[in-house]
Amino acid sequence: MISLKKKQIEALGFSSSAKFSEIEIKKLSIDSRTIKKATAFVSLDGTSNQGKDYVFEAIKAKCAAVFVNAKYKKEIEKHEDFDTNLPIFFAKNFDSAVAELVATFYDHPSRKLTVYAITGTNGKTTIAKSIYECLMGLKHKAAYIGTLGAYIANDQIDLNHTTPHIVELTELVAKAVKKKVKTVIVEASSHGISQNRLGAIEIDGAMFTNLTQDHLDYHETMIDYFNAKRGLFEKLLKEKKENKQAIIACYNEYGANLAKWLSGKRGQVTMTTIGDGFDYSLKTIKPRWQGYNADVESEEESFKLQTSMLGVYNLYNLLTVQLVLERLGISREKALEQIKKLQPPEGRMEVIHAVGNRKIVIDYAHTPDSLEACLTTLCQLNPVRVVCVFGCGGDRDKAKRAIMGKVASQNSDFTIITNDNPRSEDQQSIVNDIKEGFESSNYIVVFERERAIHAGLQMLGMQEVLLIAGKGHEDYQIIRDSIVEFSDQKWVKKLLKIMDYTEK
Repeated sequence: MISLKKKQIEALGFSSSAKFSEIEIKKLSIDSRTIKKATAFVSLDGTSNQGKDYVFEAIKAKCAAVFVNAKYKKEIEKHEDFDTNLPIFFAKNFDSAVAELVATFYDHPSRKLTVYAITGTNGKTTIAKSIYECLMGLKHKAAYIGTLGAYIANDQIDLNHTTPHIVELTELVAKAVKKKVKTVIVEASSHGISQNRLGAIEIDGAMFTNLTQDHLDYHETMIDYFNAKRGLFEKLLKEKKENKQAIIACYNEYGANLAKWLSGKRGQVTMTTIGDGFDYSLKTIKPRWQGYNADVESEEESFKLQTSMLGVYNLYNLLTVQLVLERLGISREKALEQIKKLQPPEGRMEVIHAVGNRKIVIDYAHTPDSLEACLTTLCQLNPVRVVCVFGCGGDRDKAKRAIMGKVASQNSDFTIITNDNPRSEDQQSIVNDIKEGFESSNYIVVFERERAIHAGLQMLGMQEVLLIAGKGHEDYQIIRDSIVEFSDQKWVKKLLKIMDYTEK
């Protein structure tokens, strides 16, 4: 519970016609359905609705206050239920005012610990979760917030979004403070950055992995998408924290462009770049089913990076982990030791072994680049044949579907096209888009994901690999308006038992 005087609220950037000396707020909420007495409603716009439409619903629920964008002021004041004494507060610079309000309510939790945020199309989860696991392994209390949920020290919390909304995210960081956590690692999605979800969090460091085609249903162009990601580094430049760090992977042209842009900006940010011709590069890469290793070289030094994870891209991911750990004060030797122990996060190049040296690999790959990276990795390990099962999500970026079809056609021996999360879109339409990219007839279509995976296992010979892509850690499918329980991992393990393929 906090009490805010009128002058304090005005200092945050809000104004109101209501006469009051102070208001008491016990809770903040962006959902009018959860409003109770002493709860303040923060009227945020979503992708499909506008918060201003629920202002009077919150008022009827006896909320403590409503905070709303001033662009809706005239419309709200014309409402039949409007009264000048209602606790409705307007702000012209709404995003900034909300960020100040939320940070104030939770007593600026990010100032009491170290926060690193990571953005990029692929690799965010592996890097963020790996940093958390390494720190926890070294008895350094940490928190992770991202695609796999929130891990506050040893407590786990389910989340609905990679980057939670501004109130939920700030509340999680406040919980981390109470748990005496020292470091928080946050996955910053492009949606999250664009929608100011990190607005109430002050960050000490920012990481960039790569940028490849995804989310163009939201951002429209790759330039818009890149600018959204760059927003995290614009935020870092403005922060008042000391010893700010930026770690940028430059093996992708967007990373190189970002590094060039950042180097031209004034501000106390120490930048470290990764990639050939940059600060740190990978040499003598050795791929094995037991894991990859490489020599890391810079102008001044070299060291060996070893991991049980598969893929050159995971070496880059773990080099980022290594660099972050060192910047958090962990010695190189201890950091490398922890990295060796890491297992891939659930659904990230997760290998299930079966009889006859068969391998089933489950990965979250749902972009052209990530699918190609997975298939390239598997081909580097010299299996007899690679079979791929994948689909594309409905009601999402359609432009990437044919590209993913082409990637599968060129990099796997055989493909089974199936459902991902079709949502409300016609399944045949999604498949037709994917098929446009195929350059040969080395595929079949099996709409039901269960049957597609079964078919893949049935055709899998000795020393062959089945890649099941697109869902990764997710344990559900979205089909029309229904969320259907389904896990690639559980289904594979069940089928292996039925087929007597389980490795003894």
